[in-house]
Amino acid sequence: MPDPSDTPVDRCVCVNVTFAELIRLRRERGADLAELQRLTRCATTCTMCLPYVKAALATGRERLPILSEADLAALAARSARDPG
Repeated sequence: MPDPSDTPVDRCVCVNVTFAELIRLRRERGADLAELQRLTRCATTCTMCLPYVKAALATGRERLPILSEADLAALAARSARDPG
């Protein structure tokens, strides 16, 4: 059985929208999370991906390992402080 930490999270599974697509829309349109949700319906159904979507948008990373909520929040906070 594969280690869950090796399985990347790369999309909102409910509506099959990848983080790459969300990052692209953000870059092209300057869309914030609420607008991305309106455009794609990502993170609006079960919302389990919401912390991952926030982390992907904050970091620009299209694939994230399975993380705890605390780890996701820390990743987003670090990226907000040091976007470089």
